[in-house]
Amino acid sequence: MGVVGVLSLIFALAFEMPAMPSLPHIWITVLFLALFCTGFALVIQPVALKYTTDGHVAIILAMEPLFAGFVAYFIAGEVLSKRSYLGAALMIISIFIMEIDFKGLKERIHKNRLGETHCTGEKE
Repeated sequence: MGVVGVLSLIFALAFEMPAMPSLPHIWITVLFLALFCTGFALVIQPVALKYTTDGHVAIILAMEPLFAGFVAYFIAGEVLSKRSYLGAALMIISIFIMEIDFKGLKERIHKNRLGETHCTGEKE
């Protein structure tokens, strides 16, 4: 995170005309975003993710762009193109297809059906 900050500062000074905020409420907003939305999240997320399975981690991390899209739509009013929505849907569907254990799911469904017929006395 420090490397990205230093490189961003160098490129900003080289290619932009940066201006420091003059109003105190803007500084408060910048500090809040830097400390909590970036720093705190980048520390807490790996700690929390180590207590779940690899598959769940993949799904959670793959959903970040989806959550960002929802926030951008509902808070900032941003709208994506149809092509972007299609691409996002394909990415999410592909991640779920990779993570779903279809063979295990089929076996569980089969066991549940056998259990239901056994309890009702129809078949054994």
